[in-house]
Amino acid sequence: MPVSLSLFAQDTNAVPTNTVPTNPVLTTAVLSNGGISGETVEAMQARELFRLGIQAFNQYNYNESLRSFEQTLALRPGEPLALEWLGRANYRSGLDGQAIDAWQNAVAAFGQSSEEGTILSSKAEFLLAKRSVRSLSSAGLSPQGIEGRYVEAGHYPGHYQTAEGKELSIFSRPTAVLPLPDSSFWLVCYGSNEIVRITANGLIIGRQRGSLTGFDRPYDMVRADDGSMYLSEYYGGRISVLDSDGIWQRYIGTKGVQKGQLSGPSYLALDSQGYIYVVEYGNNRISKFAPDGTFINTFGQDIFTSPTGIVAANGTIYVADNQKKRIETFDENGKHLGPFITGGLLAPEGLFYLDGNIIVADTSRIVKININSSIIEEIGAVGGGNVRLTNLALDANGSLLVPNFNTDEALVLSSIDEVASGFNINIGRIDTDAFPQITLQLDIKDRSGRPIVGLGDGNFLITENDTTALDQDMLYSTFSHQDLQYAVLIERSAETAMAKNNLRAALRDIYSTLGLPVSFVSASRQPFRETIPAALTAEALEKIADGSEDSYSPLWRFDIGLRLAASDLLSGNGKKALVFVSEGSLGENPFETYALSELAAYLTNNNISFYTVQTNATKIDDDIEYLCTESGGKSVYLYQSSGVGPTLNAIKDAPSGCYTLRYRSALPTNGGRAYLPVEVQAFLLERSGRDVSGYFAPLE
Repeated sequence: MPVSLSLFAQDTNAVPTNTVPTNPVLTTAVLSNGGISGETVEAMQARELFRLGIQAFNQYNYNESLRSFEQTLALRPGEPLALEWLGRANYRSGLDGQAIDAWQNAVAAFGQSSEEGTILSSKAEFLLAKRSVRSLSSAGLSPQGIEGRYVEAGHYPGHYQTAEGKELSIFSRPTAVLPLPDSSFWLVCYGSNEIVRITANGLIIGRQRGSLTGFDRPYDMVRADDGSMYLSEYYGGRISVLDSDGIWQRYIGTKGVQKGQLSGPSYLALDSQGYIYVVEYGNNRISKFAPDGTFINTFGQDIFTSPTGIVAANGTIYVADNQKKRIETFDENGKHLGPFITGGLLAPEGLFYLDGNIIVADTSRIVKININSSIIEEIGAVGGGNVRLTNLALDANGSLLVPNFNTDEALVLSSIDEVASGFNINIGRIDTDAFPQITLQLDIKDRSGRPIVGLGDGNFLITENDTTALDQDMLYSTFSHQDLQYAVLIERSAETAMAKNNLRAALRDIYSTLGLPVSFVSASRQPFRETIPAALTAEALEKIADGSEDSYSPLWRFDIGLRLAASDLLSGNGKKALVFVSEGSLGENPFETYALSELAAYLTNNNISFYTVQTNATKIDDDIEYLCTESGGKSVYLYQSSGVGPTLNAIKDAPSGCYTLRYRSALPTNGGRAYLPVEVQAFLLERSGRDVSGYFAPLE
């Protein structure tokens, strides 16, 4: 490993000299005792500034840490560790361009082939890829979706052999998958008459077999907005309604050939209104039911020979015909709109819609069909001669889950680019207050910026100087909790000054939905935090909503207000959201200090989602919508029929790739003056990533 410059090359285990050690351990000099023999005062000052920079970073004071690292580099230009940390501080400050520059300079100083150089090169590449994604988004193009080639990255077998050679069956004949936000999924098992809930690590955490009489050849499963689920039963001629835990509640339909009855119900779809569409293989038709189970109509019986997969998208119902090797389209009332695809398919079954494309399980391959162009593209294939892919779905981590009916297994297919690039891990705050016990906060995302969820203790490895750390465990995973810290940003424009009743209604609805926020920030000409009384009564909340007369201004500052409100969330545990109450326009010069891209990066790099409660029915500003989309948030109209509750409540279930790990350090601290390195690696099936950081123990 190439050595760093002499500033950080002191070995705490040897008599200090001017010779650079082979494996340096960083130290901080104490000016009062004369420093280290042979060192200059300038070098000692630089090391102390470096230590203070890391201390500020771990206190979420990123501006102060930036100053400390810049001052360090002014004294010792080109120091690779200082450049690395300058990149970290810029990243958390939302300054992606500066972070990339700092990391690329650090790579040059460390050496491209060094361990540090490899990790920092990867970080810079992730940021460059993220900026490209952001450019697509700002141009109105989709930044995510099904792209590139998908390859097998793991599988969940339905049976295995014990050490004694005994065959054990876990499930059989899987036909469908239903991914959940925490990265677990329900697997519908036709052969074993059950649904099985499996984690991303392959652990079975749930198993349901229906009512007292049990499921009768379950086939497909869909999930409604309220968390309830519908399960088709092929032989039973019915649909089971389940709660969010998979527990049976009631039936829809009975077995038969009359209208409202079902014969061979297989694939299911839900439209945007919650209506249920069920493919009846036995009756060669589609039946439609209301969410409460009321029969609506049937259609397609004169069109199909062997109907299979179905999906509802943008008011159109797409239905595959396995024998005809085509896909037909209907409107939501059942009117036939004509064929969508008439050639190029082998034997299509399961369908799902994503980002303007229909994704198809087509015998042993996965194909993508663009809705506008009807171009068919093969994006993945499963080898072997005994393959029947019946269905498919995209899980919370961006992988395709695909049941193989013939081999009793569920396959995981991941983008080859994601497998090759791995996870982007960023170690954030390192808490050393209880040294030698160390607590790490980190976040994990993929190449597109999608959070990686579902990891547990066994997915992480912490090392110090290539030695496995002691007593390591995971304290907290944000994805598995509904804990929420949020701040409210209030537009104080001339428009909102004329509509204070709207502000009152918005704050009242937000508070009743999410509880007490961390702060209320008024986006005035000089943004400030409103005082929150010990008891937030209805009258006190109304007073905050009204603000003072001089807080309103046509020159109100959106960018400064957003940064102030978001900064209040940096130290919070759990999910973090900023809720902006606005008429829907940002007014004049909203990005005077911080550019739109910098605000978006500040939110996403600190895992803060941006939501807007719009008090005016007119079109929302494109820049507001952009911030919502980039950060994983949404905009919602205050007076829509369902209110703001469903949109804001969804924040608690949003995916998050933030984790808190703990371990016990065994490194010597030199009285708190040694810089102690730590490396974290994360693994999930064939995907992995790592980050290397460091810290100072408390001074003795």
